[in-house]
Amino acid sequence: MSKALSRTVVMVAAVGFLAQLAGCGAPTEPGRLAEPTATTSKTVRKIAVLAPLTGTQAIQGRGLLRAVESAVEQRQADLEKSGIELIVMPLDDRGESSVGQQQATRLPDDAAVVGLIGSVNSLVNESVQPIVNNAGIAMVAPGGGATTLTTRGQPVRRAFRTFFRLCALDVNQGTATSRWVSRGKATSVVLITDGQLENRLVGRSLAQGLGKGVRLTTLTVARASQTPPTPAVLARIRQAKPARIVFYGNPDDALALRASLKLPRVPFLTAGSIALDEAAQSDPAAWAGVQFSTVGAVPQSLPGFRPAVAPSPTAGSAEVSPPGLYAAAGIDAANLMINQLLTDRIYTSTSATSGQRRKAMVTAISKANAVGLTGRIRFNAFGQVLQAPIGFGTFTRLDEPAWQPAIIVSTQP
Repeated sequence: MSKALSRTVVMVAAVGFLAQLAGCGAPTEPGRLAEPTATTSKTVRKIAVLAPLTGTQAIQGRGLLRAVESAVEQRQADLEKSGIELIVMPLDDRGESSVGQQQATRLPDDAAVVGLIGSVNSLVNESVQPIVNNAGIAMVAPGGGATTLTTRGQPVRRAFRTFFRLCALDVNQGTATSRWVSRGKATSVVLITDGQLENRLVGRSLAQGLGKGVRLTTLTVARASQTPPTPAVLARIRQAKPARIVFYGNPDDALALRASLKLPRVPFLTAGSIALDEAAQSDPAAWAGVQFSTVGAVPQSLPGFRPAVAPSPTAGSAEVSPPGLYAAAGIDAANLMINQLLTDRIYTSTSATSGQRRKAMVTAISKANAVGLTGRIRFNAFGQVLQAPIGFGTFTRLDEPAWQPAIIVSTQP
């Protein structure tokens, strides 16, 4: 098996993943007693998956877990030939930092653990980083766009040597949105932020990416859900005759602002977040028609994805579990780790220590130069993947949004 992550391997895993998702009901909660156990006499190695498997974010966490499990299943024959039984170890963080920390403390003393995939939001990742870093465990995060996960301080330094991010930064949504505007051939854009620094930075990256033929109007509207925009502000927006309206701020403010504008035919886009996802789930009718960008992208929206089997319910199934935003990155992360297990004999050596195995995994991922579902996989000196997809969708009255083709962006300044 080549050290490079081949597109064939990834595509097979992805197709198998979606095919196996068809008809899958909701998984049981993976509490401490649900941890898989070895079933053979082969060398046992474990990849932990930290994700919200219960709670309001569970749709994303379950998709990630199923993706990793599917990637392992697809590579099972190769693993067996190498004498390895690879166990996927589910850890439910419930989307809470404190729970994520508690789950992560299970990893350092388990000598079979060679890597961690997760989690899907920045706060949980930030709480877990020190624990796995101190244990020397490679942590590949498919979600969480906060800049501080990879870089900190002045001069800029790497946050944690064992942490790798396999998704874009939050600020990259602005760059991708400028290309989304161009894709729609819009000539006039109104950009509104709530004045918060992080949202101003996303807005700045959008403004910098727009072509010269696009007329841009920028405004700051703070807490529209608490203080309705003034008639003068609303008039200025309407006078701009926007072909696109983009708002970066709180989800409640986005909804209030859109309602105040009364421009239902003008595409209205906001940056996706966990809070946005929860708001849309709570009131689908109110959010129907609102477009959004998000760090991460569903597999079917990615440029290289060509499924042979579309997911659909099967006889007797309770529901179809959608893959979610982080399934593609989960497959890529799993394959990076599996490739290392198959190519380095240290993982079957009886004399190697857990520390040596973990160090080898960190080194291998840092040198990765591969092609996966999410694109070219290479990491910079800070553990940030050099390019990653930004997803675009439209909320509907149904459970699943309508997805547009994702946009691959550079994550470098």
